[in-house]
Amino acid sequence: MLTGRRTNFWLLAAIFVLVACSCSQKPSPPRIGDRFPTNELYELNGKKVTIPDDFTGKILIIRFWQDCCSYNIHEMSSVDQMFDKYEKKGVVVITVHTGKSRKVAEDFVAMLKIRYPVLLDSSSRTAKRCGIFALPSTFILDRNGTIRAKLLGEGKRDYEKLVAAFL
Repeated sequence: MLTGRRTNFWLLAAIFVLVACSCSQKPSPPRIGDRFPTNELYELNGKKVTIPDDFTGKILIIRFWQDCCSYNIHEMSSVDQMFDKYEKKGVVVITVHTGKSRKVAEDFVAMLKIRYPVLLDSSSRTAKRCGIFALPSTFILDRNGTIRAKLLGEGKRDYEKLVAAFL
């Protein structure tokens, strides 16, 4: 009789461990073809933005960045020019400033005269949830919030060619 109780105890303990481990596993990062995970962030002006829900019907470029290195200056200026060109066709650009202070983001935006929304992810929670391990990183979403391109790290990008495919 004691053996049966011991077996039940170990069986119950094993089930508990399996449940605990499965609950603590993080979801895998989104891949091309997946819907972008819903995230709520705030713009520099304090306005709450829900990605991708607030942009349904638009082609959305989401650029995660961290500081104001020369590469960011060049690329964010290029993205701004493309935004001007395609805004009327339903292309929206947002950037997510990751892991640094609001002041750094404000100074950078003022220096480049960025007109598209800059969201704050100072804890990097959203970046981690999206599987970002290199900054800058960019996602291009179609009009339904589905990831169509994922560009990790630095590199010369022809955003216009990538976006044109979804216009």
